[in-house]
Amino acid sequence: MSRLFACPILLLGAWQELFARSFQEVPELAAIFKGQGLEGAFVLLDPSKETCCVSNETRAEQRFIPASTFKIANSPIGLDAGAVKDADEVPPYGGKPQRIKAWEQDMNLWDAIKISNVAIYQELARRIGLEKMREGVKKLGCGNKEIGGGGDRLWLVGPSAISPVEQADLSSALSKE
Repeated sequence: MSRLFACPILLLGAWQELFARSFQEVPELAAIFKGQGLEGAFVLLDPSKETCCVSNETRAEQRFIPASTFKIANSPIGLDAGAVKDADEVPPYGGKPQRIKAWEQDMNLWDAIKISNVAIYQELARRIGLEKMREGVKKLGCGNKEIGGGGDRLWLVGPSAISPVEQADLSSALSKE
């Protein structure tokens, strides 16, 4: 985690487009989803072997609203944009009642990502601003690279969308820096 917050934004989109891979379907993973009555996908990327172990390859390549996984991109974009000086800075949550009581406090990015604090990440997005967010999403190569006019809700309502495979690519690339 510390490496995530230490890295500047990279031109990851080019890396993702050049990454050749093969998919290995793992039926045991699909059985777990089916056993729970769920439809889903699982992706385990091994960049050193250029392979992905997946359950439901079709769904793994389908884009969805990123929801909480957007915090993985939002953090380095915010740091790169200067929206916070470092991951220890404490942005205010805004003082309004939240869906989860633990979110009703100011906290740094380290603590906010641990509990998926939407209020803190919305404040970070407002500080980043639309133009810098748009630039950061494009530089990182986040899914469809769209943010629309969503500002502090683009990862919750769209138009931002990313596939599980793209999320694995992004996480892998960020972890190398």
